[in-house]
Amino acid sequence: MIFTVAIPVYNDQNTIRDCLDSVVNQTVGEDKLEIICVNDGSTDKSGNILDEYMSKYKFIKVIHQQNSGAPGRPRNKAIEAATGDYIYFLDGDDYLGPEALEKMEEKIVQYQSDIIIGRYEGINRGVPVAVFKKNPDCFSFPGSNALFTMSAQKLFKRELLIKHNIRFPEHFSLGEDQPFMIQAYAYSNSIALVKDYPCYYLTNHQTIGRVQLTKKPLSGESFMFRIEETLASIELLNLEIDKKRLIFFHYWERIMEVELSALISKSFLIEDKIFIFNKLKKMLDKYQYLDYYQQFSSRHKLLLRLIEKGQLEDLISFWYAEKQPGNMVVQHGKVYPKPELAYNLALH
Repeated sequence: MIFTVAIPVYNDQNTIRDCLDSVVNQTVGEDKLEIICVNDGSTDKSGNILDEYMSKYKFIKVIHQQNSGAPGRPRNKAIEAATGDYIYFLDGDDYLGPEALEKMEEKIVQYQSDIIIGRYEGINRGVPVAVFKKNPDCFSFPGSNALFTMSAQKLFKRELLIKHNIRFPEHFSLGEDQPFMIQAYAYSNSIALVKDYPCYYLTNHQTIGRVQLTKKPLSGESFMFRIEETLASIELLNLEIDKKRLIFFHYWERIMEVELSALISKSFLIEDKIFIFNKLKKMLDKYQYLDYYQQFSSRHKLLLRLIEKGQLEDLISFWYAEKQPGNMVVQHGKVYPKPELAYNLALH
């Protein structure tokens, strides 16, 4: 079994050695490794460091290209160049635990899963944990909470990506993982977890010489790219209509819990908040959410109705009313929110 580790690199001169060393020293051994580094037009010494490693290790391949401004194109280049049975996407400022690929290989042998997610360890940042707590070691995507980890730092069967032509969008730079992941999850036979070993170290470097993409301020348009592209990707899935509706339902569940929270709590400009809210309103209509409306919880139904029928201030009023004592009322044994539109929608 051969593992391709794909690493997009842009101005990572301060971290790329640690990253590469963590792969070179994997306990699976060099005969099972293929490392493809795509230098995305770095202006620091990253390219020289990559060439140095390539000259030293025969299983490292380096591709130099002009800057694309996002990880999507370098990752796609790596998919096309890969020859391994499985491919892992590693960022140049992160690194793997020494036994990461060995632990994942054990899950492949045990379950033959198309996707393996290794436990994350955060360095100066939080990491996804819900998927490891709420699922067995091997599970199917439908009915799971897999969409609460949508980053590409996972191990994928390369045949899955090739067969279904699953690639990263190349025209935006934040959240481009989401359209890729929704397709990979949807077409996967199963997902396996490594719960008991820190496979991937996700870092937030305080001084790395550049601003990490995830730390740059977001515009409303940039925020919505990921959502619009992901919903469009679901619409294009070559699956039966009932399966697609289930995936739409799961993704809107994520939007209710993650993206709406970011909309309300993050420091967007007010015009960006309004832009996002109005775009979400259009997306509900475009993708006919009423076709799978009955599957949502009562709270999610109310949030969806507030987006459909109300304005941004109605959503924010309800959001904060939930969190403050005295902002809910009880009638006939049922609890209703006090804000006017939320109350009327909940009542009916």
